[in-house]
Amino acid sequence: MQVLEKFADLRQGFIDDSRQGIFDVGILGGVLEGIAEKRFENEIYNFANQNNIPLKVNFVKPQKRYLLAARAYLKKEANAASDNVSELKYGDELEIYDINGDFARVKSMHDGYFAWLDIRDMVHSLVEPSHQVIALRGHVYEQPRIASKQVFELSYGVKLALSAIDGDWAKVSYAKNSQGFVRKSILEDIGLRLEPIQDSIVEFAKKFLETPYTWGGVTAWGLDCSGLVQTVFAAHGINLPRDADQQAKMGQEISIEDIQKADLLFFEGHVVIAIDKNSFIHANANSVRVTIDNFSSEYGRWLKDRFIVAKRILG
Repeated sequence: MQVLEKFADLRQGFIDDSRQGIFDVGILGGVLEGIAEKRFENEIYNFANQNNIPLKVNFVKPQKRYLLAARAYLKKEANAASDNVSELKYGDELEIYDINGDFARVKSMHDGYFAWLDIRDMVHSLVEPSHQVIALRGHVYEQPRIASKQVFELSYGVKLALSAIDGDWAKVSYAKNSQGFVRKSILEDIGLRLEPIQDSIVEFAKKFLETPYTWGGVTAWGLDCSGLVQTVFAAHGINLPRDADQQAKMGQEISIEDIQKADLLFFEGHVVIAIDKNSFIHANANSVRVTIDNFSSEYGRWLKDRFIVAKRILG
């Protein structure tokens, strides 16, 4: 087997998807060069030694960062015009690997997703949070009154540092030493989770009804099909991968005749949450929002013809 074929086999054995890690290494001019995560160092060194190939690979050690912006899209490539592939919200923990212009290649720590993020949207550290947002959407206000200026958007699960209570309002710290006020009723102590049962999964998903369909989105400001699934299950303490094809590898496979509430149904390029054997809730480009549909409708029949697999995530 030629060296190039051997190396292709080596690479495929570790990572065949840029969403899962960094292994941008190739043989150019007889030299093994590029950039890769530190976890691949031994294998690449061994390959170079065994095949007598000079090595010029940068094995990057990640640095911890946090999202500073209220929301920010992860990009497929290192430029603002690139496709959105996912979304982060304020306080999300990241690992930064390398820089390309105004963008950094990062790993989202809650789902292990690799993509590119504008370096202006991240920061080295944030104030230690004490509470989390339990409303789908919200705002930080300049003063403790609804008529006050809205200064920061909030999404479900965002964590804030509470410093004082003022009637129905909580004074919070966020971003770079900024302070403002949040309705006390939309906050709870960090760590509280919804119980991961079928009814709760579906009822929580229904809270997102009419939310705009937004490719790459994961919040109630706009989300896509797999973003809805990931967000709903994360609220119940169940971390799923970001994209539908990745989610389809999780859970227990079931027949379409055995579908129960909260099962995931996968179609060509799409995923939905089952409500019962016939109806489901999903974020979809057809309606451009989150809707409830059923397999008896024209759209439902069209979708069912593209069925791939059903998975049960809850035991």
